[in-house]
Amino acid sequence: MADSEVRHKLAAILHADVAGYSRLMADDPENALTQLTACRQLFADLAEQNGGRIVNAPGDSILVELGSVIDAVSCAVEVQQALARRNAELPEPHRMAYRIGVNLGDVLELEGALYGEGVNFAARLQSLSRVGGVCVSASVYEQVRSRLPLQFEAMDERSVKHRVDPVQCFHVVLDTAAAPVEAEGSAGEPGASGAGRAGAARAPDHPSVAVLAFDNLTRDPEQEAFCDGISEDLITDLSKVSGLKVAARNSSFQYKGRPVDLRTVGRALGVRYILEGSVRRQGQRLRITAQLIDVDTGRHVWADRFDRDAADLFAVQDEIGRNVVENLRVKLVEGEQMRIWSRFLSSEAARELYYRAARVWHRPTRETALSSRELFQQVVTLEPDAPNGHSGLGWTHLLEVMYGWSADPAASLRAADEACERAMACSDVYPAAHSLRSHLHLWAGRHEQALQAGERGEALAFDHAYTVAYLASVLDLLGRPEEALARIGRALRLSPYPPAWFMAVQASAYRGCGRLEEAIASCRAALQLDAQVPGAHATLIAALVEAGQQEAARREVKALLKEQPRVTASGLLGRPPFRQPEVRERTLASLRAAGLAD
Repeated sequence: MADSEVRHKLAAILHADVAGYSRLMADDPENALTQLTACRQLFADLAEQNGGRIVNAPGDSILVELGSVIDAVSCAVEVQQALARRNAELPEPHRMAYRIGVNLGDVLELEGALYGEGVNFAARLQSLSRVGGVCVSASVYEQVRSRLPLQFEAMDERSVKHRVDPVQCFHVVLDTAAAPVEAEGSAGEPGASGAGRAGAARAPDHPSVAVLAFDNLTRDPEQEAFCDGISEDLITDLSKVSGLKVAARNSSFQYKGRPVDLRTVGRALGVRYILEGSVRRQGQRLRITAQLIDVDTGRHVWADRFDRDAADLFAVQDEIGRNVVENLRVKLVEGEQMRIWSRFLSSEAARELYYRAARVWHRPTRETALSSRELFQQVVTLEPDAPNGHSGLGWTHLLEVMYGWSADPAASLRAADEACERAMACSDVYPAAHSLRSHLHLWAGRHEQALQAGERGEALAFDHAYTVAYLASVLDLLGRPEEALARIGRALRLSPYPPAWFMAVQASAYRGCGRLEEAIASCRAALQLDAQVPGAHATLIAALVEAGQQEAARREVKALLKEQPRVTASGLLGRPPFRQPEVRERTLASLRAAGLAD
C-alpha cells in the first residue's frame, strides 16, 4: 500500500484519557507533565507486549490499535492494573488515572494514522468509562466475554453523539482500580470513581443457578462417574424449567476438585445461586448432602441431607430439584412438573452406564465415540423402553459422519436414524432426540423438517446450552447466519466455558454475515480448545482469504500440511449439509487460493 493511499479496515481500538487532567495541570503543571510522560511510556510498553501500537497521543489522550479485541481488552485491563499499582505508591498530588474505551469498528488508515467512526466511538466509550476502569462496546463484549477470564457489568443504554439509537455498553469488572481521582463534572455520578465501586459486581436479578460437581467422598475412583451423573441429571432437569437460567455442565464442572470461593464462581458463571453437594456410598447405602447458596450474600438458602438406599437415588434427586425450584420461587408452567421430574431410566445399573457414556462423550474423539456407543448399547439392553440409550447411540453414529470418521457415511446415517426413531417412540419430550432428528433431516435434505425439529428441541430445554447450540448449527447450515449468531450467542451466554464446536459454529455464522475478522477470532478460539473440531480450519483459511489476508492464509495451510501432509481442500471441508451449494463452492475456491490442492 502506498503511504498516501486511504485504506478501509476493521480495527480494535483503545482510546484513553486522563481523568481530571485540567485540574492537575492547573495545580502543578511540571508534575502533571512528568506523570503524563511516565504513563504514556507504560501504555507504549503494554501496547507492544499485546501486539499493538500507539497511533497518536495528543494532549492527555492516547489512541492505540491492537490486532484483536482480545488483545485490546487484555491491554486495557493490564494498563489499569499497572496504573493502580503505580498510584498506590505515589502521594495524592502525583496520581494520574485514566478512563479507557475499547471498540471494534471500521476505520480509515492514512499514513499510519486512523480516522473514522470506529475511532470516534472508542472515544465516546472512554467518556462513559469509570475512572480507573474500562468500558467496551457491545461488539467487543460479544467477542471476549467467553474467551477472557473477566466479568462484565451491562450499562443502561446510552445516547451518544452521532448515533440515532441508544447504544449498549459494558464495564469490565476489575479486581483493582486506580486510586480515586475525581473528574470534572463527575461529582455525584454513581461509580464514577473509586476501586470499590469500580470492582463491585452484582449477580443477576433473575433466577439463575450453577450446579457444581458433587464431591465424591467415597474412597473409590470408580464412583466418580456416579457422582458426576447426579450433578448432570440435576443440570439437565433444571435447564427445562421455564424462567430459570442454568449454567451449562462444562462451565460449572470447570471447578471440579478445586477449592473455590462460591461468590467468585457465581459471578464468573453469571448466576445468583450455587448448588453444591457431596455423595458418600457404602454398599447399597447412599448419603447425599446438598446446599443452595445465595452468591450475593453467602447465605444458605436451603440445605439438607439424604440417607437412602441406592435404589431411591432418583427420588432423592427429584427432592433436591424441587427444593431448588421452590426456594428460587420459579413458577412452573402447567404440565411442566410431570415432564421435568419424570425419569426415563429406572434401574441403577442403567443409570450408572448412562453416566459413564455421557461422561466420555463431552469431547468426542473416534475412540471415545466408540466406547460411548458400547455403553449406550448396554443401556438399551437393560432398558429398551427409555429414550436415553437410543438417543445416545444415534448421536455416536452421527458424530462419525460429522467428524469424517465413518467408512460408510450412508450406513452411519441409517443407523443414527433408526436409533433416533426408537428414542422418539419411547418419548416425544426428550430434547436430545429432537436435536438429533433435526440434524438427520438436514443431512437428508429435509430443510424445513430440520428447522422444526431443532426448534422443538430448543423449546423442550430453552435454557440448555447444547440444544440452543444444536439449533444454531442447523440455522447456519440452512443459510440463515444472522439467526444462527443470535442462537449461538445465547448458547455462549449460558455456557461461559463452551466446547470448541460452539465457537466453530459462531465462526461460520460470522463468515456468513461477512464479519470476517470476528470469524477469524472465533476460529482461533475454537482451535485453541480443540485442534480437530470440524470445520474450523476450513472456515479460518477461507475467512483469511476473503479478508485479503493471503499470507496469513498460506501460513495456516503450511502449518496444517506439516501436521497432515495428505490433506486436500475437499477433505478439509468435508461434506457439511449446506442448503446452498454455492457456500461449499465458495469455500473450496478460497481453500484452493490459499494453496490447498483438491
